[in-house]
Amino acid sequence: RILRGIIGPSLAFAAVGVVDDIRPLRPILRLMIQAAVAVLMVAVLGPIGQIGLPGLPPVTLGALAWPITILWIVGLINAFNFMDGADGMAGLGAVVVGLSVAAIAFNVNALAAMLIAAFAAAATGGFLVFNWQPARVFMGDVGSGFLGTLFAGLPLIVPDEALPQTILPIAMCLWPYIYDPLVSVIRRIWNGANPLEPHREFLFHRLVRSGVSHARAALVYAGMSLAGGMLGLAMVTPGLPERVRGSLPLSVVAMAVTMTYLIERRCSRVELEPVGAPLSTAPR
Repeated sequence: RILRGIIGPSLAFAAVGVVDDIRPLRPILRLMIQAAVAVLMVAVLGPIGQIGLPGLPPVTLGALAWPITILWIVGLINAFNFMDGADGMAGLGAVVVGLSVAAIAFNVNALAAMLIAAFAAAATGGFLVFNWQPARVFMGDVGSGFLGTLFAGLPLIVPDEALPQTILPIAMCLWPYIYDPLVSVIRRIWNGANPLEPHREFLFHRLVRSGVSHARAALVYAGMSLAGGMLGLAMVTPGLPERVRGSLPLSVVAMAVTMTYLIERRCSRVELEPVGAPLSTAPR
């Protein structure tokens, strides 16, 4: 089930990434392939039926379970894929996310998810040695697409009784890598640009163009991801008062607002490099 529902689809999308790295695919074709991969994963593993919110009864998705789960998978594939434009950004993020998800999964007795997340973190840690600034190898769509698919599938193998309380903590581990692409897509739609076309208008792109090194930008995002992961782990820790548990997602919202303000403030005070300036120091 794990082989057919997570490993196989992740490898399939990695194969698509090889083609896309050599000869970029049309955005709409890539989106259609992602949707097909997501449908396959949900057919094998089942959809997310409920989402738990602190202090409230679980929200039953009903007929929306399939669409929301497919949107979660396709969105995370793209979100993580977008974050490989700076040396070490996606690599270090995968290490932190993998370890955080492994800790959360261990806490809810989802041992299969724990092992896969830990293995992904370990493997990406070995890759990070060569991908850290100045990078000698670029992750590309083959790596970031694989990792995005893998992380998107992990909640689907959490036991049904623990899934509603686990999906939000796992999303909190990933929040910087979800939030930045989401803000950038909204900004492009607002400006009348095509959100599916590759671009360099993400917050981390702006941060690098303002003079921050790739390594520091990657560390900032990894630090935010680690903070979200620790808050997510606290949410699944027994004995935590419900009032405290309910405030933890709000802490992530506060971090997102603060990070956006600080990056935009820095960019407004520093003359940015042109959008066409190279952001990755590694060959494709």
